[in-house]
Amino acid sequence: GILIGEVLKFIGFLGQSRIWMTKEMMKNKVALITGSGRGIGAETARLLAHEGCRVVLTSRTESEIKQVSDQIIKEHGSAENILVIRSDLEDPASITNLFSTIEKKWGPVEI
Repeated sequence: GILIGEVLKFIGFLGQSRIWMTKEMMKNKVALITGSGRGIGAETARLLAHEGCRVVLTSRTESEIKQVSDQIIKEHGSAENILVIRSDLEDPASITNLFSTIEKKWGPVEI
């Protein structure tokens, strides 16, 4: 929950300075979350959706990502910024289809 959220808001170090993403900066960014059907992937997807990202849920198990999608839609009231794509990251054709589908709908992956 909270720890993951804070870690995800923090995007890196540049020397001693820290870069933080604000909600406005995150709005409509295209975020691809692999393994988003459960665990850290599902929690990351929920967080990024809450922050205003366009969230792509992907996993080999479509029923799991559909369940996470349904939860996000219930929390945020809209399916507009959620895209569910079953993919196997060990299959080159599946990866090509994943990125092609995302780019046709929203453009390139940004997160």
